[in-house]
Amino acid sequence: MYRLNTNRAAIDMIEKRPLFGYGWATFPTEGPSHLWQAGTYPLTGAGLEVHNLFLAHAAELGLVGSLLWLVAFLLAVGGAILRRGPPELLPWRIGLTAITVTFLVSAFLSPLSAAFPHLLLWTWAGIAARDYFVTPARRAAEPVGALSAR
Repeated sequence: MYRLNTNRAAIDMIEKRPLFGYGWATFPTEGPSHLWQAGTYPLTGAGLEVHNLFLAHAAELGLVGSLLWLVAFLLAVGGAILRRGPPELLPWRIGLTAITVTFLVSAFLSPLSAAFPHLLLWTWAGIAARDYFVTPARRAAEPVGALSAR
């Protein structure tokens, strides 16, 4: 029941301020004014978190901020999964795919307020996309006067 109440409050917040929302991490203070008693289940969840990360972002950041967050997420994590890289990074990209699926399922069903799921996802994405952030070392220059085999 808690999830139904907070999701409905988040949707109400989105409807009231659709473009720019109420501000980052404001659901605990702004959300209770958007809760109301349903006829079929008790009123719970006042002052807590939305059990859907995407609804929480839309309510707090608005649709503009949520779209920017989603684009950044898709470019960073999706890019790390889909970019072609060296063969030794293939297991890391496969692992990142599994972590991303787990993260997305959890994001739809829980508030994901703990740091570890985010830390795991973004660290793994950084490792899987390492060749796009780290420049390989240059080969040592040929000594002066050395004959090249051309």
